[in-house]
Amino acid sequence: MNNPWPALAVAVALVGIGVSLMTSHVRSWRRQRTDPTLDEQDRVYYHRRHRRRMQISAMLAILGVLIGMGDAMLPFQGKHPIPTTLYWIGVLLMTGWVMLLGFGDLLSTAAYGRAELARVRQKQRELERQVVEFKHRNLDGRGSEDAAR
Repeated sequence: MNNPWPALAVAVALVGIGVSLMTSHVRSWRRQRTDPTLDEQDRVYYHRRHRRRMQISAMLAILGVLIGMGDAMLPFQGKHPIPTTLYWIGVLLMTGWVMLLGFGDLLSTAAYGRAELARVRQKQRELERQVVEFKHRNLDGRGSEDAAR
């Protein structure tokens, strides 16, 4: 007995998640694209991230459709086992590709985060050095004024 509800629930969930993620990514990219505080390097990174995440989200939605269609094909599996098997192998390969893209996005985001953190720490060291120089200049300047009196 073939129960279509589990596959239908997974299909609808994947399509819904994929479409909502695409909508979220488009909104986020629109904000980042016009953000005047971002430099060109950040804008390039965000554009590449947008493309990666849009691809992953679209593939999730497509997987939802393919899972729903594949479940509808199950009654024909006995008559045509090779096309059905190839179909599900394709769905599994696509699922693996989505997982690889997600892992790649994770690595890219981690690398960007590390680089940004290093940039912030460098800026912090630079500012701390400037504060020390400023304090020494003020102490030297005040000290010579006191000696002149």
